[in-house]
Amino acid sequence: MRKLISLISINIILCINNLSAQDAHLSQFYAAPQLTNPALTGVFKGSLRGIINYREQWSNIFANIPFRTFCASADYRINTVDDDYIGLGINTLYHEAGTSQFAKTTASISLSYLKQLSGNRSGTENQYLVGGAQLGFGNYKINNNNLWFSEQYDLINEKVNTNLSNGETNIGNLNSNLFLDFNAGLIWYAIFSEQANLYFGGSIHHINNPNISLTKNNEPLYRRYSINMGGEFGISDELSILPMAILMKQSTAMQFIIGTSIRYSNHDWDEMAMRFGLSSRIANKLDHQLHQDALIFSTFLELNKINIGISYDINTSNLISATNSRGAFELSIQYIHPEYKKLPVSCPKF
Repeated sequence: MRKLISLISINIILCINNLSAQDAHLSQFYAAPQLTNPALTGVFKGSLRGIINYREQWSNIFANIPFRTFCASADYRINTVDDDYIGLGINTLYHEAGTSQFAKTTASISLSYLKQLSGNRSGTENQYLVGGAQLGFGNYKINNNNLWFSEQYDLINEKVNTNLSNGETNIGNLNSNLFLDFNAGLIWYAIFSEQANLYFGGSIHHINNPNISLTKNNEPLYRRYSINMGGEFGISDELSILPMAILMKQSTAMQFIIGTSIRYSNHDWDEMAMRFGLSSRIANKLDHQLHQDALIFSTFLELNKINIGISYDINTSNLISATNSRGAFELSIQYIHPEYKKLPVSCPKF
């Protein structure tokens, strides 16, 4: 198994300049707003929001070196003219994959403008159009210290001997240059009542096609196009359903997540709410055929200023036999500082 894993990692190194890297993804995309769509900066019910996301995948295959994604963000909303707002945000991401510790690190700042299209003083029947832009920097790198090559396999003793020459040249740790990254998006949302809202948006990431080559070649990062949508529909005073979906396409790769959750709220002054959700992730294979990649089970706990989301991906792809259906674990923690206004701005629940 170690030989297989090492060979896979070697193939990644040898092919990295022939393949355009693809972005890390989260099953709880709705809990990583700035990563999903820059226009979601400042779109929340409160004045200040901080979020931490963590994802771990393939731990049963790669043991102590699974695929890991860390994301942290914060955003703030400022009133401008009448009921229009400006959203300001920062976002960081670190993604690490496999034996070679192939890693991506990014940091960005976000700016959005929330333009009220219609509404009333009660906060219902409000409509907003939001435009957002994001400017950041990033870096890719590979750590080769944990890799071994076929020339280092001792056929006599049938084991790896890392003291032997690997027969490779220029195979030291590789780093891309620090690159500039630009993203932008739009979103429209409407609030009809406390338990009824709709939103629809789209974004383009890596508009400038930054060069991410680990060598001196020119290897552009393909643009990622995404459409996200959802809403909330009340079915009783305490219960509502929250359907949501996101479609993402980057080069020849495509991913579609669609699902819904049911939300229970006690509507007390110190409101507590719980959500339970089920989603399906659909993706294309190398031959472009679509297949169901995973079923995503999630739960979300809303405790006044703190929201905690936990999800687990049940693998349903061709890797079932290797993974025993085990996929990825995700955790999100949000802190939302209340907006102390008599009539705070209305925003949908994500």
